[in-house]
Amino acid sequence: MTKLRMYFLALALTHLSAGTAHGIDHNNIDEGRPLRFEDASSVAWHERAVEVGFGAGFPRRSSAQLNSKLEFLYGAFLNTHFGVALEPSFDSDADEFDASNVELSFFHALRREIGTGPALAYRVGIGLPTGRDANGVEGHFRAILTKALRQYNKVHLNLDTQVN
Repeated sequence: MTKLRMYFLALALTHLSAGTAHGIDHNNIDEGRPLRFEDASSVAWHERAVEVGFGAGFPRRSSAQLNSKLEFLYGAFLNTHFGVALEPSFDSDADEFDASNVELSFFHALRREIGTGPALAYRVGIGLPTGRDANGVEGHFRAILTKALRQYNKVHLNLDTQVN
């Protein structure tokens, strides 16, 4: 084949394999990406989102530890979404992969930010023991308050309770 044909073949394969990308970030913060709190914004009604976060740890006298969080969100109702999450991890010391526990969650935004009043929401989650060496069901409840001070400055308050 000539170089020109190879170029067009590569261009055609690239074009056929490319998918459609949609951005869903509406200036909100999601827990674990990279912070440990979230804001009071839900995904839109009938919107589907896959959120992924990655982390790595390099402790002293130990090998690397890699982890991630994969979460599928579905905007089931107005200001409400359901989620299914996994936190797979790999420990190179023990040379083992753990698919982790499955977490089912329900998020509901009670109020949007109006005037001087903050946005309010809550999230309820249940962790099912599906990972390696897992036992017992975990439950957690999070109350969320978000208030914008200026265009890019926000204050977030998350109150958590967890039951093992």
